[in-house]
Amino acid sequence: MNFESHSVTLKLWDRSTTNESLDAAVADVALRANVSKDQVRVTRSGPKVFTIGVASDLS
Repeated sequence: MNFESHSVTLKLWDRSTTNESLDAAVADVALRANVSKDQVRVTRSGPKVFTIGVASDLS
C-alpha cells in the first residue's frame, strides 16, 4: 500500500472471493486514511485488477 496516496492495487484471481476481498480492501484503506468507507472508490484498472483508494486521491 502506498501511504502517500492511500491506495492499493489488487489482482484477484478467484472470482468467488472478489466481493469479500474488495470489501476488506475498502475497509483497510478507509482505516489507514482515516476516512469513512463512503469516501473510498474502487475502480477496475484491468482484467482482474482493481485499484482501491480515497476518492480525492484517485481524481
